[in-house]
Amino acid sequence: MCFLWGWRHGSCTALAEDPSSVPIACVYTHVRKPTTAQNSNFQILLSSQKATRSRMEPEAPCPASIPSVERKFHVLVGVTGSVAALKLPLLVSKLLDIPGLEVTVVTTERAKHFYSPQDVPVTLYSDADEWEMWKRRSDPVLHIDLRRWADLMVVAPLDANTLGKVASGICDNLLTCVIRAWDLNKPLLFCPAMNTAMWEHPLTAQQVGQLKAFGYVEIPCVSKKLVCGDQGLGAMAEVEIIVAKVKDVLFQHGGIQQS
Repeated sequence: MCFLWGWRHGSCTALAEDPSSVPIACVYTHVRKPTTAQNSNFQILLSSQKATRSRMEPEAPCPASIPSVERKFHVLVGVTGSVAALKLPLLVSKLLDIPGLEVTVVTTERAKHFYSPQDVPVTLYSDADEWEMWKRRSDPVLHIDLRRWADLMVVAPLDANTLGKVASGICDNLLTCVIRAWDLNKPLLFCPAMNTAMWEHPLTAQQVGQLKAFGYVEIPCVSKKLVCGDQGLGAMAEVEIIVAKVKDVLFQHGGIQQS
């Protein structure tokens, strides 16, 4: 047993032989100055304690050595009952080629007629999922969860029926519920697709204008020979154009480098 000379309530303070129990900083009021030998013993204890703590406490890792995990950019693709829904597998495939992207699809019931779910290699939600997931008050509400999950929504194709619903605020299926609940601070792209006669109806321009007033971004339809045989405007924009627009949004959000 060695002693650090100091007086507290009339007695000296003892230091245990185990240096790890000694605080590094010691404050004492001395009555008499410690001898050279006592001071030397204290310095030995202090050095021993520092060595012990350095063995016990691992060094903090360098920040550069800690791998950074970046969250992927979430794209929600909405598909409606236009014949252009045939291109859904191709669109999803091209989007998945973009690094850092995660894709989920929301489909209307009529859109299912134009593609096979086996050809879509991502999670695909439809109306039945909304109702099957919710049984009681504590259960998740799918259209709200999807709205929170997504960073960007792309509705491709947007048929005349769903265009009219969205412009009017109707939300009678999973897809239109997601759009009605959409965060207007997030981008939403829509790609109209319909027969030329439907496209040229006066209501169409009004409804497209209403969606733009909400802050949604149109990817305009193109003129070509339609599946029905008519020639004119109404065909959905090519997949490459849609993907390029998604890349533009990503670039604006710092997600990718523009080539």
